[in-house]
Parts: sequence; C-alpha cells; structure tokens
Amino acid sequence: MAGLVLFCMIYSLRFMIFSLWFLIYSWAFFTFFFLQEPKLYFIVNARKSGNLIGRDNDTKGLYVGMPNATTWQHLGWKNNIVWDIMIQEKLEGKTIFLACLNGVMQSKDDGKTWKILTNWEVSDALRIYAHPYYPQILYTLTSAGVWKSTDAGESWQCKNKGLKPVSQTFMTSLLFSIKNPKHLLAGTADGIVVSKDLGESWQTLALAGQEIHSLVASPNKVDFLFCATEENGVFISQDAGKTWQSRNNGLNSKTIYEVVLHPQNPNIAYCGGHQSGLYKTENCGEKWELLDNELKGKSIKSIAIYPEKPEIIFVGCLEGGLYKSTNGGKNFHCIGECDGRVWKVLFVP
Repeated sequence: MAGLVLFCMIYSLRFMIFSLWFLIYSWAFFTFFFLQEPKLYFIVNARKSGNLIGRDNDTKGLYVGMPNATTWQHLGWKNNIVWDIMIQEKLEGKTIFLACLNGVMQSKDDGKTWKILTNWEVSDALRIYAHPYYPQILYTLTSAGVWKSTDAGESWQCKNKGLKPVSQTFMTSLLFSIKNPKHLLAGTADGIVVSKDLGESWQTLALAGQEIHSLVASPNKVDFLFCATEENGVFISQDAGKTWQSRNNGLNSKTIYEVVLHPQNPNIAYCGGHQSGLYKTENCGEKWELLDNELKGKSIKSIAIYPEKPEIIFVGCLEGGLYKSTNGGKNFHCIGECDGRVWKVLFVP
C-alpha cells in the first residue's frame, strides 16, 4: 500500500512539473509569435550643438527601440548622415537598408555590421525602397535621379529615361501600384511622374510645377492617394494619380512634408510640415484640424502610427526630438533625442 501511495505521489509530481513546463512553453511560444510589439526605428541627422572641427561630435544616425521605450540603441556608424530606412524581410532574414550621404548601406545582422552597396556615382541617396512583389528589385532616389538594382543591391543602374533634367530627376518619393506591379508613381521637384515598366522609363503624369514631398496610398481605398507639397499644401487623387484636387481647408501652413493615413479608419489622416504643428482630418482631407498640443508651431518631418494601437502616434521634429502621443494626438511629450533633428520614424513588425 505504501508503495502504491509513493508511486501516485511521484506520478502526480511529474504530471505537475510537466504541466507547468507545458504552460510556460506555450505562453513563451504565444508571446513570441503573437504578442511581440513592433520595433520603432528613427533617424537623427543633426543636433542643436552642430558639428565642430576638432570636436568629438555627438552621435547621429539610426536608433531603435520598442514603442514603450525610454532609452534607445544606436545602430551603425556614429556620425553617418542618414536620410531614410527600409527593412526588407523577404530576403535572407531581416535586412536593413539605409539611404545615406555616402550612398546605400546594408546590414544583415540587425545593425551590428554594415556594407556600402553603391559606388561613387550614388553619393547622396535620399530614399530607399524595395518592390513589394519583386524583393530583389530595389530603388534609391537621389537629387540626380533614380537608381535601380535587380539583384538586391549588389549592382545599380541609373534609370532617368524620360525625366526632365534637374527638376524631375530630383525625386522625393516612390509609390507602387496595387493593381499593376509594373506601374510606379514618383514625386519629384516638378510634379508626379509615372513608369509602366518597373522604372525603366518615365513620363509626366500630373501636378507639373508642384514640388512633391511625399506620396501615400490609402490601405483601404483602392486608387485613393494623398500627396504633400511645398507651399501648396495637400492634394488627393481618387483615380490612382491621374487627376488631383487640392485639400487645404483648415491648413495654416502650406508646406507639408508628410501625410500618414490611419491604419484602420480610411477617413482619418494626419499631416505636418514647416512650422505647422500636427493636423488631423476625419473626412479624407475635406477639412483639417490643427491639434492643440505640444507640437504647435514645430516643423514635423515624419509621422508614424502604431498599427495595432492607432491612438499611439510618434512624430519626428526638425527642431529636435522624438515625440509620442497615447491619445490620438491630443497631447505629446518628447521621449528621446530632444536635441536631435529627427528626420524619419518607422514601425517594423
């Protein structure tokens, strides 16, 4: 009898240990695959202190952390001038690409080591994109035109055919068509151009004479686009960029650098620009409201909305600082690099 009791006690203990191990393992598995928060990347490309010859200048470049972070990890070269970041996860694991003053850079180990992909011809890369349907095709935009790679950045070719010299070769943004993978729209210093052959050649499409800062497509409405311009505010298109209408009702500042759309509600968007503060629309740009918060009068270069929690908004300011709101933009506070010009903010799952 005593032996049977001992056997039952040992069996029960083993079962309890196994059950506890199973629960811990299951929770870890669930957390890793389903509850992980996205990472927040942002770029600082200047500081209020400036750069002095002979001085150990303050660190600039790429930073990363979690959305609820209060401290941030610097990645890459200490004083690199970075303009844009793109994360590519369709290649060999996660690959980080940077558009920099010294060309396009790449890291395949979460920013520990870096490689310059471009040669001396691409001296100032302003933007970097990967084609959403063909992951081996990359594009970098420069002040002298667009460069294309068909081998994940190993080699690059200039693709300026059809572009007006100087004005249209100064490209600022790129947008891929949802309907046709071969169609691309690009914002330039002289309107919007279109390519129907994956960027091999270009032709003028719309808004000639307008300096375009950014192009963005609605995640919910096919063919519905926004664009931000220099001195002429915001335009919308409801036919994939063929025609555009001004949407400036409520905007006091007409130099807008970026428009960001709500990830769940297609009617809501935010925009900001030169000494503008942050604006919000709840009716697809029919009317903009200046949000009364700590960003009033500040120049806003980049806006990022937390995909799963859209009431959380991050803003990069040119006067300095990465700002965060947890109530849909009603209030903001600086959460990092408050003396740094934050040029770009990006969420990555």
